[in-house]
Amino acid sequence: MIVVITGASSGIGRELAARYAPKASKLYLIARREESLRELADELRNNKTIIKTFSADVTDFETLR
Repeated sequence: MIVVITGASSGIGRELAARYAPKASKLYLIARREESLRELADELRNNKTIIKTFSADVTDFETLR
């Protein structure tokens, strides 16, 4: 299963990431705060799930390219 979560660095997005990490084969985390994303990815890493982080503002189309 592939899961993409925006707003993953805090709040509901962070909680969803924690819940999906053990279940997903690939977890893509997107948020504006790069350091918070890295910290979250380090917390969630296990041998089964591939976690990729992307620092971007999803309301700014140019940053999503």
